[in-house]
Amino acid sequence: MDMLDQMNLHLLMQERLEKILEDIERRPKEKSKKTKAFDRIPANKERAEWNLQEIPVLFGA
Repeated sequence: MDMLDQMNLHLLMQERLEKILEDIERRPKEKSKKTKAFDRIPANKERAEWNLQEIPVLFGA
């Protein structure tokens, strides 16, 4: 790719970016949906128990 091709590509990319930015500015602002505050306590309150002998099997050793 010579210098002229690079400059043309750069100009095309710049024009496309400007069009995208203009479209974003023209769009009506939407209200963002707020997530409900869920209970942070997990349903399963059991403590995880690790079987250390299984770890090599899990990682394919």
